This record gives sequence, C-alpha cells and structure tokens, in this order.
Amino acid sequence: MVIGKVSIQDFKVFAHIGVHPVEHLIGRTFVVNFQVWYPIQSSSESDELSQTLDYGFLAKTAQSVLQNNPDVHLLEKLCALIQSKVLDQYPLVTKCQISIKKLRPLIDGLEVGASEVEWIWSKD
Repeated sequence: MVIGKVSIQDFKVFAHIGVHPVEHLIGRTFVVNFQVWYPIQSSSESDELSQTLDYGFLAKTAQSVLQNNPDVHLLEKLCALIQSKVLDQYPLVTKCQISIKKLRPLIDGLEVGASEVEWIWSKD
C-alpha cells in the first residue's frame, strides 16, 4: 500500500474560543496546521478528486469547528473535534497531525506571542 500525506499550513481563522470570558468577547486569531496520511495509490492512478483527500475539506472543517463551537475552551478539544470530522469523512486515514496555535493568548498580563497544541493520532 502506498501512503500519501496532504498538508494545510498556516491557515488563519478568527474565532471566539478560550478559557477567559474576554476571549469569547473579543476573539483571537488561530493558526491551524494539518498533516493527514492516507492510501494514495487510487488517486495517483485515477487523477480524480473523488479518489483523494480534499485539502479544501480540511480547511473548511477547521474553520467550521473553530467558528461554530463557542462553548469550547481548550485547543485540545478543538483538535479532537477536527479529527473526528476528518475520520467521519475519510475513514481510510491512517494518521492525523493537527496543530492549533492561538496568537497573543491572554496569560495573566504576560506578553506571549502564541500558545500551541499539537495533536497526533495514528491507527497503529
């Protein structure tokens, strides 16, 4: 079996997610990175989008999860929700790596450039 990888890098999404109530009011920019591994042989032979993992779907899924779950507080939960939606659509995925970075997080008055969670799931 030939395994391929589709990546989305530096996808910016503005959302109202966070632990602090003010984050839900003013929002923050998040940067999402994806790497998804899947069997690639059939798409390399057919040259058909329907036979591959559509990276447009990945970007739209990340955007939807971040913008439509205002009750979520943690980046870990967002990663889990994204992974679940990806696996629902593409059950042949063998590995999924998602990182979500919150730009300029509110951390007790400290000036922090970003906080980040990286989520790595594998079928193995």
